[in-house]
Amino acid sequence: MLVDQGADADHALGAGQLETAFLLARPDPVAVYLASLGSVESRRTMTGSLDRLASLLTGRPGTTATEIPWHRLRPEHTTAIRAQLLAAYAPATSRKMLSALSGVLNQCWRLKLMERDDYDRTVDWGSVDGSTLTGADAGRHVDACELRALFASCAVDPRPTGARDAAALAILFGAGLRRAECVALDLDDYRQARASTTTIYDRRPAAPRPAPRA
Repeated sequence: MLVDQGADADHALGAGQLETAFLLARPDPVAVYLASLGSVESRRTMTGSLDRLASLLTGRPGTTATEIPWHRLRPEHTTAIRAQLLAAYAPATSRKMLSALSGVLNQCWRLKLMERDDYDRTVDWGSVDGSTLTGADAGRHVDACELRALFASCAVDPRPTGARDAAALAILFGAGLRRAECVALDLDDYRQARASTTTIYDRRPAAPRPAPRA
């Protein structure tokens, strides 16, 4: 039986012993599922989805996916999860989170943590109909007064998230980025060309889009 005795014990093991210990360790369906995804961005997105599902299952905000025994889920659990997702999120977001759940449960079966019959019944939660909101329901113009109120709310937030949210608002409003473009930005994407202009470069091979500084 493999017993985790801490970092000190790990340092005492040779390379071959470490490899054997890794192979004998209990399989982690979350780690295997995330490793199967094709990009860092996909892994980050699905990690967030699984963490939110974990919080939903436990009723404790901040719960992470690694704390959940996913192989113990049964149809009554996943049916309840689907219903709560549809009540709280847009259809596209619900589908994404259920896709992450399905991926982890599939790895539970592949790693022999679930019987095939249990797996089939647990993931049989039906399709999620609906699409992203369009037209008047998709959004509306935010006027200057509302924008100032949003920045004021960020300014009185002493947490790091206050500064983060203010920066995100400035980028979205000042540069006209889409939400996905804003989320995908890295520090390397910012270059100050001259005192009056900030240029945001798309990672795809296309011309940069100059945007006036806010």
